[in-house]
Amino acid sequence: MEGILPFLVTGLVLLGLAAAVGGVIYYVIRVRSGETVSFPLRLLFRAYLYITSIISIVILVIGGASLVRAGLGATLGKEFSYSSAYIKFVPRPVVPEETPKELTPEEEEVQRESGLDRAFKEGILDGLSSMVVGALVLGLHMWGRRRLESEEDRTSMLNRVYLILLLVIFGIVALTALPMAINDTLRYYILDPDEFSRVVPGSRLAMAIVTVPVWAYYLYATLRALRREEATAPAAGSG
Repeated sequence: MEGILPFLVTGLVLLGLAAAVGGVIYYVIRVRSGETVSFPLRLLFRAYLYITSIISIVILVIGGASLVRAGLGATLGKEFSYSSAYIKFVPRPVVPEETPKELTPEEEEVQRESGLDRAFKEGILDGLSSMVVGALVLGLHMWGRRRLESEEDRTSMLNRVYLILLLVIFGIVALTALPMAINDTLRYYILDPDEFSRVVPGSRLAMAIVTVPVWAYYLYATLRALRREEATAPAAGSG
């Protein structure tokens, strides 16, 4: 997830700033028009539920991508998803006159396999912990939304903003991850690996595999909300 996570964090920060700027603009417009501006506790709590739901969905997706990455590594080879950066060195005293001992090819292979196995296991643990936390937090806050909101609340502006934010977040990540994943995978299988240009496509490919369906789901959910809004508009206008 190393290549995609910065985009995800940056997107969340920019969306938070955009929401803050939008709130300030809304406040200034209401004040200039002479209208009273109030933020009821119920509205603020609903906003908290939606914001936390977005964060938990992101955590859930990151955990799912970590598990998909581990699955790709188990299926296509651990080097497809991980690098052997996790090498365990055992310190020992060195005599000043002693010539440093070079590792034999067999010892280097053992260390490489040990590093890949460590990275693979850590990837599974990271994915499971993120998915468990994300699922628990999301489930709790979705339950809170169902208990608190009326049918009218579920079609309110706050719900529309929630859908658009998720659509933008996963649209950005999916459209960023997909071409990078395709490029890395083609390079992995077509180009000869060397010490300086070796690629590990599993991370970006896993993120693309997870985020593209999530993006498609929120695109469909947004379009469905728009159609529902257009269908009820004539009835509301005639009343």
